[in-house]
Amino acid sequence: MKLFIRQEYRATKKEPFGAMLRRIYEGLGQGGVPVLYRFTFADHPVPGMISSVARAVKKFPYLAPLVTTEPIAPILRAKEPDKVGPPAILGNAERLEFSRLAEVADGLPRSLPFRLADVRFYTEEFGKAPATVKTDTPAAEALLHGHFSTGMRASDTWWVNGRNRHLGAAYVVEVEQRSRNVPLPPGALGAFLATLGKGRTLAQFAIEESEEGEKVVVKGKSQAPPELVGLAEKLRERMPELIAAARMPHAIESAKAEHAASPLKPALEKHFKPMGYATKGGSGIFTMRRRTAGNHVVEVSLDVGTWSRSLTGHFHVYLPDFAIRLPMPASPELNARQCDIGDAERWEKLVENMAAFTRHLDREVVPEVEKVAGPAPAWFEAPEVR
Repeated sequence: MKLFIRQEYRATKKEPFGAMLRRIYEGLGQGGVPVLYRFTFADHPVPGMISSVARAVKKFPYLAPLVTTEPIAPILRAKEPDKVGPPAILGNAERLEFSRLAEVADGLPRSLPFRLADVRFYTEEFGKAPATVKTDTPAAEALLHGHFSTGMRASDTWWVNGRNRHLGAAYVVEVEQRSRNVPLPPGALGAFLATLGKGRTLAQFAIEESEEGEKVVVKGKSQAPPELVGLAEKLRERMPELIAAARMPHAIESAKAEHAASPLKPALEKHFKPMGYATKGGSGIFTMRRRTAGNHVVEVSLDVGTWSRSLTGHFHVYLPDFAIRLPMPASPELNARQCDIGDAERWEKLVENMAAFTRHLDREVVPEVEKVAGPAPAWFEAPEVR
């Protein structure tokens, strides 16, 4: 069967954006594979700010024919044809040779601090994306614009807390039903992706065959098996019973605590690793994951506060096309409310409590879910966010 894969990779801002684009272009073009691309360099929408587009055109006059103020997205242009946006430089491989594109990218972020610099690369090796995406909700349909696209995206964008760098890829691969690993694409693409290491995020979608052609169906709650929906509702109703039965070792009555800086990951690894969970950190989050014998994914996700030292947690069981999500209490007294992390001693107690609750759900809830759901394909992997 075919899978549509989306992955985001680590991209360091220490590497100049122009050097990053050259590395991608050369990697995708190994063995003489033709590489196509399209690009956008856009100004800030706020009037009065320095125009990087004007600077770029002054420095590189060959960019002048590529400047536009029309909305970039076709869906916006269709709705508001007269709308004017911030100046932007738009083009593709036919309108600007790659050496000149990389030359413009070399100006980021100092001499040419574009609000948005976005370059999309394409080769035949990425595969053809399914023509149709069917979703359960209008919101999801609007978000996906009714289709997926394949290729590689590199971007450098401005935000209030500094520049953000992004590197992602979307491609189609063939996978055997019993295969435990999803293979990389063949040829230059697979060789280049292998140099990027493991992706920071992952999303995979099965491509279905139909009379209309290939399509992806993104299922929502209304399309989920009713027995799983019913089970999820019953589990949420049983939360007080589950919390009591977990016998958390520490009573923590106050959600408030004095802030004290201390590392968080060691305590998580200490208590969750013996239960088979692998711990990963992200921007203000930690996730602990394990894989079940039925190929489902169990995850404890903790938001430890990007802006403050507060804790909110959830317990997930990921199944194909469905996920069961329960709140993660830090103590019986606090139930599942947000609470302050506090100092190292308090954090240790919070983690011990969450580990006890997780251990109880692993014994009592996960087997019940798997009995209803049945086994997942060996290649199934839950979406990852970092």
